[in-house]
Order: sequence, then structure tokens, then C-alpha cells
Amino acid sequence: MATDAPGPWEGLTIAGGRYERLTTIGVGGMGYVYRAVDRNLKTDVVIKAPRASLVECSELADRFEQEVGALVRLSFPHIVPIIDIGRHAGVSFAVMRYLPGGNLRTRAMVGEGGRQAPMPWQSLRYWLPSISKALETAANADTDDI
Repeated sequence: MATDAPGPWEGLTIAGGRYERLTTIGVGGMGYVYRAVDRNLKTDVVIKAPRASLVECSELADRFEQEVGALVRLSFPHIVPIIDIGRHAGVSFAVMRYLPGGNLRTRAMVGEGGRQAPMPWQSLRYWLPSISKALETAANADTDDI
């Protein structure tokens, strides 16, 4: 695992034993995404936590917590809800429902030579309305909450 992780979270049980068997499923510019089992709800979940370098900057750590708080209040079918928030080893984290099926990169069409092919423009009518409604919901959220 990278040295900028929010702690050695793989294989841990956190939040008083509620989340267990953490494995890293994604790494981004802002942080890490872990897959875990919620022992209370008996389901798979995703835990997002910021990079250690972001936590060290109190302004960025506060911003992570503010943005998570704003996302908790969003409710829309095409926005994955946050079901829990917490802290582990001084690092804030957000828990979301796990959605199987991969990410956009793994679901993209594969073209010649195994490279990602552009989606046909005709597919816009299937997914663009849902995405635009989700973005509108997020944009119209109370800006004092963000």
C-alpha cells in the first residue's frame, strides 16, 4: 500500500468492530477507497478516506469533513448515499453502499488493440439524463452546507 495512505487500514476492523476485512479497491488524487463488510447491516460497503498528506493540512481535513457532511444531506436515485461517517486513527472517513459492476473505466467499450473506444453518441440518451439530474440536484443543494 502507498505510504500516503490514511493509515494501514487493509485487513483492519474499524469503528468499534462494525467494518471489517478492508481491502483497497481504488486510489485517487484525494484519497483511498476501501471495500469492507458492515457487520451491523451484513452487507458490503465502500469506505472513502483522504490521503495522509491531506489530513496533515487542517484546512483540507476540514474541507473533507464539510463536503462529506453536505453529501450526507443529498438524496437522489443516481447519487450513492453516504450511510455513515466516522474517524479512525484521527482520520475522517465516509461509508457508502458498495455497488458491484466496476467503474466507468472497466465498463468502457474496448476497441482495436484492447484500447478504450469512445462510446457511440447514440448512448447519450440512455445515461445523460440521469447524470444531468444528479448534477442538478448537487448544484441546487444548500450552498451553506458545502
